[in-house]
Amino acid sequence: MKTATYRRGDGGLPARAAAFCLLALAVTLLQAREARAQWTSGGGTSSTTDNVGIGTTTPAVPLQIRVPSGDVITRLSNAGGAAGALDLRYKFEFSQHRMGLTDGNGQWMFYTRYAPSNADSVGFFPGRVGVGTETPGYPLTVRANTNIAPLNLIGGTGSVEIWKDANPLPSKAVAFGSAIPGSPAGDDINLSTYNGSAWASRLTVVNATGNVGIGTTAPQQKLHVMGSIQAQGTNVNGDISVMSADPTKGYWDFYSSGVNGSMGFYDVLSVTLPLTIEKAAPSHSFYIKSNGNLGIGTNAPAAKLDVNGDIRVSGNINAKYQDVAEWVPSVQKLAA
Repeated sequence: MKTATYRRGDGGLPARAAAFCLLALAVTLLQAREARAQWTSGGGTSSTTDNVGIGTTTPAVPLQIRVPSGDVITRLSNAGGAAGALDLRYKFEFSQHRMGLTDGNGQWMFYTRYAPSNADSVGFFPGRVGVGTETPGYPLTVRANTNIAPLNLIGGTGSVEIWKDANPLPSKAVAFGSAIPGSPAGDDINLSTYNGSAWASRLTVVNATGNVGIGTTAPQQKLHVMGSIQAQGTNVNGDISVMSADPTKGYWDFYSSGVNGSMGFYDVLSVTLPLTIEKAAPSHSFYIKSNGNLGIGTNAPAAKLDVNGDIRVSGNINAKYQDVAEWVPSVQKLAA
């Protein structure tokens, strides 16, 4: 049997084995050098053009940090430790993906709740939020210090809804905007209310004409009310004024007195009372039928003037074919 003879190197290892070790060491050094070559240092800074991974060996973006659910991703802090820390946190809780800011104790200061559709994602701010002010007195306070609107809403129905509650719909709510909620946006302005089951327009301002409708969405005049109107004054009278373009020429007031239930018209400038009707029960004091018959004391006038009661005339009565009987004083008995 033949025996192989190996030349030993200075280290006491076979020459071939030593060569392999030297080759492996060279490769390692080259890899380390290549790794170090990815970073450039100078002027107190270090930089690299490659992706950097923390918690992952396969970063897909310039800086990728991978942490377990609920862990802090980045912390900014001062000498106060956790009490003075601001953490960027991702947390999966209550079957929701949440990303936002917490304090050092894990209390949310702001977070967004992820949803497959961005339209269903939400943002949450605890406490009060101020825009244009550092002292918000309400959950949301917006202040504009210039001649611009403090709030600008674009798109959707163009409406603002104020809900009393939500479970999931409100029991009572009010909306103001260019559409009744649930309807496409239009050109008119609507004030709508929700009664617990449906929205309804209560006041409409037509953009094209300026007509205002109450109880109707198609007002035909500057003020169009579908339903009854009640005018009640601060004292005992309720007034409705009707005036021309020049009120200095005089205008009329329709009034209702709460003292005796009377109503009438008068000229505001001269304070004359050309017409007053006092309440009478059970019959009407003054009644005009569609055929032109006028009843006083009756609501069923059978003639052009039908008076139920006495008539007192301080002047003359001029009429065609007069037939008037009256009492005449006499000192003796008169023949028929």
